[in-house]
Amino acid sequence: KIIRAKRAFELALGESEGQHKFRFTILVHSDTSLGYVEANGTMVQVRYDCPPGALVAWLSSGEAEAFNKKVEEVAETRKEESRELTRVQRALKARQVIRVSSQGDSWRSACERLVENSEFILSNVDLRGIFLAIDDEYEVWDTGAVSIPHDFTLECLVQNLQRALPTPRQRSAAQPALPHPPRREQGSVKRREVKGAACRGLALAKTRNAGGRTLLRKL
Repeated sequence: KIIRAKRAFELALGESEGQHKFRFTILVHSDTSLGYVEANGTMVQVRYDCPPGALVAWLSSGEAEAFNKKVEEVAETRKEESRELTRVQRALKARQVIRVSSQGDSWRSACERLVENSEFILSNVDLRGIFLAIDDEYEVWDTGAVSIPHDFTLECLVQNLQRALPTPRQRSAAQPALPHPPRREQGSVKRREVKGAACRGLALAKTRNAGGRTLLRKL
């Protein structure tokens, strides 16, 4: 039915170039509790028994056009993010740099500061082969990746990376050190950011949180 709908849609719109080129993904499913066509995230969910005419009608609507524009904006943002993270990765000679921060566009300024201060950072920390994540706090993951807060101070960043990462001699035989368990509030791990003078006295030991990652905390 989806193939028939596609053909019907193409016949209805003609063959004019540049018209109705959608960027979103269509997912065909069998959940009859949902409507025939529903837009979610960057994906359009189409029920397996959707009549071709219903799909054509939705694809021809202003709702589909607005949704497609939103998807295009998301795609462009992701391209820009990928370019910036690649700049950081090359500047710091890291294996990979990702963004997991939940604080809106704060990762942009973090990328800029990391690139601007890359020479100083590399003079104090060897990041070759390291997976680095721009996050909301300092963490060492069980996979060996290291998270840094998007609003880091340069001095604290270097000190935490020096404590979290093994020396070059240890890298072939050891994993990054893991920190002591943090306090827990109402069944969840309380996240504490380390800033300025608070970075003094930070130590590491083994622990795991519910997300499978470990936290750096002040002792």
